Order: sequence, then structure tokens, then C-alpha cells
Amino acid sequence: MLIDALESNGKLKVAELRALYQSYSNDPRLAQDIAEAVASGDETLEQNGGVLLKDFLESGRDFSEEQWEIVIDSLSPKIHWTCRLNLCHAFVVYPRLLERDKIALSSFLHDAIQDKNAFLRAWAISAFWALADLDSDYADEAMEYREHGLKENAASVCARMLPLERHGNRLVDKQFKRP
Repeated sequence: MLIDALESNGKLKVAELRALYQSYSNDPRLAQDIAEAVASGDETLEQNGGVLLKDFLESGRDFSEEQWEIVIDSLSPKIHWTCRLNLCHAFVVYPRLLERDKIALSSFLHDAIQDKNAFLRAWAISAFWALADLDSDYADEAMEYREHGLKENAASVCARMLPLERHGNRLVDKQFKRP
């Protein structure tokens, strides 16, 4: 079982996780094991599971509603930062994922935006922007986060803010078109 391999091998490098993913890619429990790793509360499993979650989505697959519930119910600032980073990245690349539970996911993103890790903050701001692109109720907050991001000194945050700066008017326009 994948979960056993993830647990017994400690924190794995991305290349090792990708090889492990390939060897379990046809396992019918793959999605469940990844969801459980992310939601485990164990730092090693969360870190490994976050990378696998991203790979799973990049392969064109998706989790069932029940598996997403497992992941969403576990979201907190206590999850390993790399797992939160991979989730934020997935929300930017696949914004449709944010439609599952906007309230829980916005709360998760609020916490990630306040994190001390600049790289995580940068992706969380981008993910919040994607949420605002789906639901204009979040537009004001997204623009505020972007403005804070534009004032940051961290290079990773500044780099992630460039696309938001270029597309900022799109959110503003959507905001004024609300019924």
C-alpha cells in the first residue's frame, strides 16, 4: 500500500515521490491513500502527500467528493508548509477545485497568506486571486492581498504578484458588474 511506503521511507525527495507515484499509478487506492496522507496530521505523510496530490492532479485525475472532503476537513495552518504550498499551487492551476467549499478554502488561504514563509504566502495570494476570479464576493480581499504582496520585499512574493498586477483590472471590472 502506498500509505505504508510513504510512512516507512520518511521524507522523500520529489524524484523519489514521482517514482513511487508511477509504481502505484494503477492502484485503485491511490487517490484515497494520497488524501489520507495529506490529512494524516503526520508531518512526513503531509509533506509526501502534498507532492503526490499535485502529481495526481497534473496527471489529469481527480479525487472523489469523499476524498476531497477528507482533504478539506484537514486543512489548517498546522499542515506541513510544503503540503499547504502544493495545495495553493493546485488551486492556482486548477481553480475549479476552489468551488468545492469556498468558505473552508478561503479560510485556509487566509491562514496561508499570513504564514512566515514567503513562498507559501506568494502562492496563497495567487490562489486567493483565483478564488476571487470565481466568486466576486472575494474580490475586495483579493485586491487587498495583492496590494500587500506588491509591497513585499521577498523575491518569491514579488514574482508571483507580477501576473496579478497585469490582470488586476479584470477583477475590478468583474466586481463592478455584480448584480
